[in-house]
Amino acid sequence: MPAAQESATSSASVPLHIYSDTEPLVDVSIGGGPAKPVLVDTGSKGLVVGLGNIGLLRLFSMGLPTGLGVSAYSGGLTYLYATFKTTVNFGNGIVTKPTSVDVALLSYPGSFESFAAGNGATGILGIGPNATGPGPSSVISALPGDLSDGVLIDEPDGVLVFGPNPKIARASVSGAPNAQLQVKVGNGSLQSVSAIIDSGGVYGTVPSSIAPNVPIGTVIWVYSADGQTVLYTYTTDATNTPTVTSDYLLNTGYEAFVQQPVYISYSPTGVGTTIFDYL
Repeated sequence: MPAAQESATSSASVPLHIYSDTEPLVDVSIGGGPAKPVLVDTGSKGLVVGLGNIGLLRLFSMGLPTGLGVSAYSGGLTYLYATFKTTVNFGNGIVTKPTSVDVALLSYPGSFESFAAGNGATGILGIGPNATGPGPSSVISALPGDLSDGVLIDEPDGVLVFGPNPKIARASVSGAPNAQLQVKVGNGSLQSVSAIIDSGGVYGTVPSSIAPNVPIGTVIWVYSADGQTVLYTYTTDATNTPTVTSDYLLNTGYEAFVQQPVYISYSPTGVGTTIFDYL
């Protein structure tokens, strides 16, 4: 019995793969099915998979749905989903208790399966504690013991680590993914901005109120809310340039994660903390 308790409360890890330079993927088995890749997305909350990737037999084995809802991803997909209770297995003995999994039944303008495949995945693993949806919860919260404390997305080392932060923190930000930061774009001034620290955000976005355009070769600096700590910086190029949008949000995209390990803490409950670790 003591050994089982120790196993339930220790950190554990699985391989993390990067698709198309920007998209972090892990393999999961849902309801005892085959392991398939899902996108590790701090910008949303809840595991969503397509009906075509689950299959009708697997769906029927999960029993009756516990809810229905409509949600959307900023990449341009709106979908109707049903929520089921089942287990999620990450491998290496990392298995949740029965937890909520959303199955996309219908979507517009294309299929959920095609949308996920564009990210090299069969589903979206939303792990942001204060993300807006689709919910109703993150499967990380259903892991046993300390494994539910949080997740380290360590792209430099190619691992996803569950449990307490195993590395040394360099900076922390209240909220995950929604947080207050400061940003400097090119020769512009340092400005406060509402941000989404989004591992699935590809090249990110910047509000037009901060930068009406972002030419190739622009240096972008992103700081903590007090403007004292540089979280990351990079120079835009022909591929890696944020989209300028008319809304008020900065989306970090993958740059925040590719440069360093980033730990998503589930404390405080419903808000979370984003911790930028030393390499």
